[in-house]
Amino acid sequence: MILKYETLTHAGNANQPSDFAGNNGNIIWALDGATPLWESVFTENDVAYALNVLHNALTNLDTSTFDEFFTLQDFFTAGINKARTEITEQYPNFFDVNERYLITFSIAAARVQGDIVEYLILGDNTLEYAIKIDSAIARSAITDTRIAPFKAVNRALIANTEKVEGKRPEALAEERLEIYRDARVVANQRGGYPIATFDLDSLEYSIRGSFYTSVQDYPFTVAVFTNGFTSDFSPLPNDLTVRYVEGMKRLADSESGYEAAVAYAVAS
Repeated sequence: MILKYETLTHAGNANQPSDFAGNNGNIIWALDGATPLWESVFTENDVAYALNVLHNALTNLDTSTFDEFFTLQDFFTAGINKARTEITEQYPNFFDVNERYLITFSIAAARVQGDIVEYLILGDNTLEYAIKIDSAIARSAITDTRIAPFKAVNRALIANTEKVEGKRPEALAEERLEIYRDARVVANQRGGYPIATFDLDSLEYSIRGSFYTSVQDYPFTVAVFTNGFTSDFSPLPNDLTVRYVEGMKRLADSESGYEAAVAYAVAS
């Protein structure tokens, strides 16, 4: 079977996007930088800057120099190390800040090797596998749901603040910001939720594994995407890739403010 790779992005209303989709050889990834909740320290947008450096580092890694048994975790370890070196050459103290200012982001990545798909997921990005058998398409997804309870609590707390009548919009915005900040500071802490950072130890929290594709020569796709895509688009059932192409087009046509990024491999 022949594998083809595609990446799609939608910047939404972001001046400096922090959602990235890419591929390097047979590896695909989607990165989603967490929304900044405090003023950036070194650049106009430290999250977008750091994620852009990381995305470029992953894109340009020479995997031919890796051990033949390297894993996706090894790949991201090398990419993060390369990005950290580049960032600290320009901003030596970039990572020497209070923990609340640390760059956090979600990862979904996959690698297709023959009939095996390896994956690594950390945060609220998604991997989706679809296979077409005759005229039927079967889809399944792998997600990291460990952040979901914290998002649910945030929604409930925000809903309660909005019930109080007469509040100025500025006060409501400040209360929402404080709710988000309280949740952010428990990232990778005891009792908190796991998320990716530029600290290599965070990769140990990732969900890693592999699965077999069909042993038959059925067409299939493996896609990874950020939560801006999942929140704005309903699946289309009748084609392996139109879900992603048409989904991004609909986001653009709707002038959605969400960022979104999709990378996929299609075997035919």
